[in-house]
Amino acid sequence: MPTSPAVSPFSSNPTQAVQEKQQRDAERLFQRLEQIHVQDLSISYSLEHSSITLPASLVRFLAVAVLFRLDSMKKWHLVLQNALLPEPVQRWLGINSLVDLTDQATIDWVPPKVLLDTLAWQVAECLTQCALPQPAATIRQTIAVLLLRDATRCGEGVVLDRKFWRRVIAKGQRPLSAAVQEECRQRIEFVLGQVDLSEVVPGHWREVPELTEKDRAKLEAVRVAESEERLQALEVAFQKGHFDFVAKLLACSYSQKGRRAHHPLLQLKVWLAMLALGSTSPGDFLRDVDDSVQLRLFLGVMSRQKLPSERRIKGFVTERLSPVIEYLVLGHQVVLLGQEGIEIGCDFGTDAADMLSQGRMKYDAAAMHVTGLLGWLIEECRRFCESTSRSGLSEEDRAVLLRAFEELNWKVLGNFGRNRQGLIGAIRDTLNGHFVTPVPGVVTLDCRPRDGPVSTDLATFAKALAAEFLTRMKVFGEKFDSSVFYDPEGSAHTKRGKTVHGYGVQFLADLRFGLIWEFAVFPAGDGFRPRITEWVIQAKRTFAWERIQLTSDREYTIAKAIHEWEKEQVYHYGPRADIDEPKKGIFTERDFEVYEFYAICPNGARLNRKPNVFVRGSSEQWRYQAKGTDCHGCSRRGECTKGKNPRMLCISVHREDLEKHAARMKADPERTRDLLGRHRATTEGIVNNLMNHQGVRHARWKGLALARVQVGLAIVLLNTLKWYKNRCGQLAPMTLKPAA
Repeated sequence: MPTSPAVSPFSSNPTQAVQEKQQRDAERLFQRLEQIHVQDLSISYSLEHSSITLPASLVRFLAVAVLFRLDSMKKWHLVLQNALLPEPVQRWLGINSLVDLTDQATIDWVPPKVLLDTLAWQVAECLTQCALPQPAATIRQTIAVLLLRDATRCGEGVVLDRKFWRRVIAKGQRPLSAAVQEECRQRIEFVLGQVDLSEVVPGHWREVPELTEKDRAKLEAVRVAESEERLQALEVAFQKGHFDFVAKLLACSYSQKGRRAHHPLLQLKVWLAMLALGSTSPGDFLRDVDDSVQLRLFLGVMSRQKLPSERRIKGFVTERLSPVIEYLVLGHQVVLLGQEGIEIGCDFGTDAADMLSQGRMKYDAAAMHVTGLLGWLIEECRRFCESTSRSGLSEEDRAVLLRAFEELNWKVLGNFGRNRQGLIGAIRDTLNGHFVTPVPGVVTLDCRPRDGPVSTDLATFAKALAAEFLTRMKVFGEKFDSSVFYDPEGSAHTKRGKTVHGYGVQFLADLRFGLIWEFAVFPAGDGFRPRITEWVIQAKRTFAWERIQLTSDREYTIAKAIHEWEKEQVYHYGPRADIDEPKKGIFTERDFEVYEFYAICPNGARLNRKPNVFVRGSSEQWRYQAKGTDCHGCSRRGECTKGKNPRMLCISVHREDLEKHAARMKADPERTRDLLGRHRATTEGIVNNLMNHQGVRHARWKGLALARVQVGLAIVLLNTLKWYKNRCGQLAPMTLKPAA
């Protein structure tokens, strides 16, 4: 197969490529919304109030508000009145006007922290399912502005009743300025890929700082060494205009009102320089600027006083980069392919790596168990109040109960015991009426009420309750080795006998040049293989290639994916467990004569095919099973099955495609070895570079959205370094043995 380089159809125009991808993402968003069904959530949060219901309509309302930055009722009134939202989003939202929320989104008395935590968790889950995760800070701020700022206060709680909604709806009908209206329209159009990014949008920001000739001469006079190679690569890239499109990309995220912001190119420079030098904190980096001539020359400033503050630098990631990081990576790739003439071939490789979240994390099941036990604690205390005719627990009662928990021997809980203070704090909040961790579908080992009557003596009840709580925690801790939760969006999985908690990082890279073309970040252990199918098919269509080759490890060799690739002429090369190899003297598939509706065993017996396809994970199989009378007393039964039941033969639905894959791997062994060798050299080298040199091994921030930003910036830096080394003659593109 020829491996001639291809030229990108979008030439050197990154904004056009970004807009096309935005439109594709918008179409996928509409498809996903049809599959996301948000349900009402009932939570128990205090001793005096049994439960409340958080309406699904409110969650959908807040999810759309976060996605399109509709953080005021005035904007909502404008959007709904003028029908600015696309029809699929409007249909999923379920309301035609703000008045509909009056009946659909009322909430009884609830502590504000409980309301904020629960809604933020639900909205984050919903946006993650839409493949558009948002930072937790953005979600919480939007909820606080829309709901908590004007909510009716009642003691230590808030009430979202009809009066509240009528009041905020009346405020939302006030007119908006023309500038704000235009910003609102542009934000919606930007998410949908309808903004013409080729036009120069006047940004409400300062100019990029540039050193005068006099100041530059002063700095050059005291410089004693050349900049580090990474900093040199970034400096040349910014001088050649590789990132000029970023200003157009971020223009819609800046308001035209208020104080002028720092230019986005300057803040992007700061973050890439931090990454290049291995700095972990904006504060430390700003202090390094005063001591580094190289940094001041790169940033174009005489001192850090001309740079954004530490808070602004951090906010740039949350408010600006997180929604567009994939588009930033894509635009940079297009610049390298178009303006710089980087030639990539039609050979790609894929791999994945683990990104550890902050601290030692817990299993999601552990959080659910702790949540369930706190709910059980509420019910037990309520039973005690009923048996003693109390209206509720007094301050003295809570103190006695809490003292009983503090006197427990928490060391028996292992890792749970190390976080004794955190558990005690959660129990204290629960007893005080602030159950702050509601989780739907709680999975616990045993949270049933205790058997027998409840003691009426407070001291006896407190000791028995604390001892039972510790016992149930211990039973769970013996099964799961985990600590208290820290990053709820990460997850745990076991790989090669080692449990890791955090995120998975997956990428698609060109094998000729090593350019990372696509990437994804997902909770560790989640399914990610289908993304590869989408990526390679899209790459083939983007570059208008007739064929494309993909190399991978064993875990990507899946029958369903190979089936999709074969239809699109995507030829996969990767090792797999050979089904034809005999195992432990048992007959395998090659020993059977397989037909469409039946199979013949080596002893001549017939195995009939079951009518339905059996699905296990990503595997789809036809199952053929012999009759019990045929297997019973068969002279060759010991060579066929070791079980009591008749022999079952499992054949992949996509067997023909697997055979094509195996035949292609064996047809030209030298070429196969060449491809797989290049795969190991390129993709595993990228994994090593990202993990050990670009700071991707450990997550810098909490949350899936910010993890994507961290990985995206690392990929931009890595692609820049590859381009720079190729430009300097230090890195030559790899060559591939041509097909026979």
